[in-house]
Amino acid sequence: MQTTFAGRIQETITWPKFLNVFNDTFFPIQVQQVKREQFWTLQQGNSSVLEYQMRFMALSRYAPYVVSDNNMMVEYFIRGLRVELQNAIVPLMCKSVEEAAQRAATLERSIRTRQMGESDSGSFRLPQQLVGVSKGKAPVGPSPSSYGKWGQKLKQAFKGKGRGWGGQQQFQ
Repeated sequence: MQTTFAGRIQETITWPKFLNVFNDTFFPIQVQQVKREQFWTLQQGNSSVLEYQMRFMALSRYAPYVVSDNNMMVEYFIRGLRVELQNAIVPLMCKSVEEAAQRAATLERSIRTRQMGESDSGSFRLPQQLVGVSKGKAPVGPSPSSYGKWGQKLKQAFKGKGRGWGGQQQFQ
């Protein structure tokens, strides 16, 4: 079967060749250069990993020399991630962009959850602050004000129950 392609008769047209001719014919070279530059300089910034991955994949087609080598593609993807994600993803030696993106997204969720937990807890501290023993004195719990907003909520919840917060005095 013969096909006419770009004014020439050819037996077979490969997809990459078709794309090259199509882009050269209908897609101005200046636009291709701008897109290629956007790919080279793409950074995750404040975007989520998923948003960054989508933008990366959309722009990667303008840099076919990068996309032809899977290892190079993974390297470029990781290079554009935020530094804290890069440092954690590089040692994992991901084999595909999808794998790197999945691991980075998992890590990103973990970081976000930890940050939200820290901001929600105010200055609430765990056991070492709760059970302090000072020189020669009985164990003393911290004052409710040192617990921040959660301490105040606990104080209200346990008002009048047990020693320390409910009107009875702490041992000193």
